Amino acid sequence: MKRTELLFIPSPGIGHLVSMLEFAKRLIQYDDRLFITILSMKFPNHDAYINSLVPSLSQSRVKLAHLPQVDPPPPELLNSPESYVYVYVESLVPHVRDALKHIVPSHSNSETTHSQGCFVMVLDFFCMPMMDVANELGLPSYMFMPSNIGFLSSMLYLATRHDQISSELKESNPNEYSLKGFHNPVPWSALPQAYFCKDGGYSACVKMAQRFRETKGIIVNSFEGLEAHGANSFNNGETPPIYMVGPVVNFKGQPHSSTDHVQNNRIFKWLDEQPQSSVVFLCFGSVGTFDASQLREIASGLECSGHRFLWSIRVQQPTIIDEILPEGFLERIGSKGMICNEWAPQVEVLAHNAVGGFVSHCGWNSILESLWYGVPIVTWPVYAEQQLNAFQMVREFDLAFELRLDYRNRGHNQLVTAEEIGNAIKKLMEGDHNVVMRKKVKEMSDIARKSVEKGRRRTQLIIKIQETSMARVELVFIPAPGIGHLVSTLEFAKRLIHYDHRLFITVLYMKFPFKSHLDAYIDSIVASLSLVHRIKLLHLPLVDSPPMELLKSIENFIYLYMESLVPHVRKALTDIVSSNSNYSQGDVVLVLDFFCMPMMDVANELGLPSYMFMTSNLGFLSLMFYLATRHNQISSELEESDAPLRLQGFQNPVPSSVLPTAAFCKDGGYSAYVKLAQRFRETKGIIVNSFEELESYSFSSMNDGETPPIYMVGPVLDLNGQPHPSMDQVQNDKILKWLDEQPHSSVVFLCFGSMGRFGASQLREIASGLKRSGHRFLWSVRVQQPTTIDEILPEGFLEQIGSKGMICNEWAPQVKVLAHSAVGGFLSHCGWNSILESLWYGVPVATWPIYAEQQLNAFRMVREFGLAVDLRLDYKDRGDDHIVSAEEIETAVKHLTEGDSEVRKKVKEMSEMARKSVEEGGSSFTAIGKLINSIIGSNYY
Repeated sequence: MKRTELLFIPSPGIGHLVSMLEFAKRLIQYDDRLFITILSMKFPNHDAYINSLVPSLSQSRVKLAHLPQVDPPPPELLNSPESYVYVYVESLVPHVRDALKHIVPSHSNSETTHSQGCFVMVLDFFCMPMMDVANELGLPSYMFMPSNIGFLSSMLYLATRHDQISSELKESNPNEYSLKGFHNPVPWSALPQAYFCKDGGYSACVKMAQRFRETKGIIVNSFEGLEAHGANSFNNGETPPIYMVGPVVNFKGQPHSSTDHVQNNRIFKWLDEQPQSSVVFLCFGSVGTFDASQLREIASGLECSGHRFLWSIRVQQPTIIDEILPEGFLERIGSKGMICNEWAPQVEVLAHNAVGGFVSHCGWNSILESLWYGVPIVTWPVYAEQQLNAFQMVREFDLAFELRLDYRNRGHNQLVTAEEIGNAIKKLMEGDHNVVMRKKVKEMSDIARKSVEKGRRRTQLIIKIQETSMARVELVFIPAPGIGHLVSTLEFAKRLIHYDHRLFITVLYMKFPFKSHLDAYIDSIVASLSLVHRIKLLHLPLVDSPPMELLKSIENFIYLYMESLVPHVRKALTDIVSSNSNYSQGDVVLVLDFFCMPMMDVANELGLPSYMFMTSNLGFLSLMFYLATRHNQISSELEESDAPLRLQGFQNPVPSSVLPTAAFCKDGGYSAYVKLAQRFRETKGIIVNSFEELESYSFSSMNDGETPPIYMVGPVLDLNGQPHPSMDQVQNDKILKWLDEQPHSSVVFLCFGSMGRFGASQLREIASGLKRSGHRFLWSVRVQQPTTIDEILPEGFLEQIGSKGMICNEWAPQVKVLAHSAVGGFLSHCGWNSILESLWYGVPVATWPIYAEQQLNAFRMVREFGLAVDLRLDYKDRGDDHIVSAEEIETAVKHLTEGDSEVRKKVKEMSEMARKSVEEGGSSFTAIGKLINSIIGSNYY
């Protein structure tokens, strides 16, 4: 079994650092395959205590790599410590990237990577910005939560709430919060101060919490015996797996550099002289300080209680403690109490049998230490999530006495009185309440110790780390060279690697064997892929073109071209499989565009599984299955006079006029379709660029076990868009500036795809129809013969429309246009990518299909879904005999721009469904998880 290198990145706070370093030491004792590198960061002016922790990592399989100290954030950010830490961690991201590039071999050297082993990130929850580096390098990330399930629940709640209400919580809110994992409603006063902070604390917490669900697992420093209800509440698949690995406590303790051995010995000599369980220990953490007024109240409360005490005092301003305490206090208490300045060895103190109670700030490490040693607590939370910890200990677990649950250090306005302190200590140390509480805390102590002895959750975590880090799958994508096919395939490849770190992708890229006006555009798209980590490009060589007369059927031309590339695909795949010889054959998987079915022969020769990527929709897939089945009985093309077809997944009969021309083509188009479709059922699965909410009827009808599994993973769109090289930035800016000047939803956009051209007669009809409609328009014009647009359009047209319309020659940035608030309608050729883009942005379509399966797409949008306006469903470019008149265009544009139409309402609703489908938990998100399970063969999602 190969080794696994865990890359730990703790935040520098003492409570975070101690528990994470202790967890690292404990992990390597459980499994000798684990090696750990800790990237250690320091706050500016970091104190010597944290420096003293690091040398304790003397384990042979633990290494330290020090991150450089960077300039501190602006001091005004200290108004919110959470924001200060978050900004500081963000500033270290470049240094983490540099460090990991030296530790982790690159993807290009996969043999080195896998001989050395695998790498996994373990991040403190403050270090979520480092996940970007992990994703770049293809590393899985686990989060280490040094606090508890309760705090985790509150953070996840904050992220979910932010999607609906993007502002801070209100301290005056009379309502209580129902948080998952809590038995009781949680008052606002028990929530961390950062959640209410306008100085960046709320924003920092939200940004961190929004990344939690991206991790492969959440490691929590708590144990099920304490938080059984919380753990069960999150065991529902909606969050990453949660591993309760606590209590993770440094039981040996670590002497603070400011505590010399003389003082340390003095403390324990005094404790040795006290009766068993007679001493109250007061300690308020590494940053828990009080002003003089509060210190005097504590002193008076201790004196009134009559109990022995050990008090670790940290003051807000440099001063002599004697000057702050009540006059004569030290003389009166004599040997009954002891004060230690700044620091006490807390773990050793709580372990001492003289200590019977703990007045604590309720930091989570302190709570775990008190439970471990069976010492009851009085709650006095001060900062961070300590109020929530105190609430849990008192209200949820009934394991602590309440002094305050909602204390926030705000000076004289929130003074805890001597009377309150004295009463709480008496309750802690005396009477029946004390006996009952001490018994319950002792029982929990036993449970805590047994949880560590069993180590069940820690074992599960190690197994999962090994599984997720060792698995690696090389997906080989073979897209067809058409732009609609290429864009969606490459975008899907990018999306896949963001879903699972185990996936690496090689794209075998081909070009058509002739010059095209799209060549430069396609090259720019492909070049952009080189910037994506874990995706490699291999260019297939150009081969001789099939005879040009075969272009009468573009489908047949493409099919023959694919066949001619099979030998080159065979060589490329053989090389890939050979380079992956450290893996079993199942670790190389083909994902083929549906036009690339001839490549399945190579996959079968090499024993590789194949999945098909359908860049269109279930309607077209259904037609292709129908053609393959029909061909077994009737081995000839369809006839245009045929009666309407009954296709699986369609609610309505499908007229022959809306079927692709290739289905009727005697020049090889029908034959190519059939040969492609006959291979579909041989695949391991069919990946479709659509979503269940749009095609629910089709998905239910076709998910009958007679086809390979269908994965609806769309909408897969390049929402950033790629600028066309022939459209300079000046033209791009001109278009968007013009749109900025138009009223909301007032513009009709006309665009007909990369191959959509019209003759002069049709262009004049379009111009006349637009003018007659009276509506604003943006028209992307592509002409069939080289000419100027002015020569074709009706005389005076450009002058008459003035600034009410705009014409762009050859190309428009379609995604940006559809996303613009000024655009209220789209007159489209109904290419599937264009339909998905229009639905994504909620822009209604008027249908003008031209080629390929666009007529079928138009039929479905109008007749099946009710999501488009019918201009033509059966248009096929056949010259002047098939002209769409200006009157038809005018009518369609007017219907398209009706502000309150049923179509517009339905399109808006479908837009919301489309967006939700790709979010976590959505139908397409889930489908990708199922697809990855199928590919890798493990129940990972």
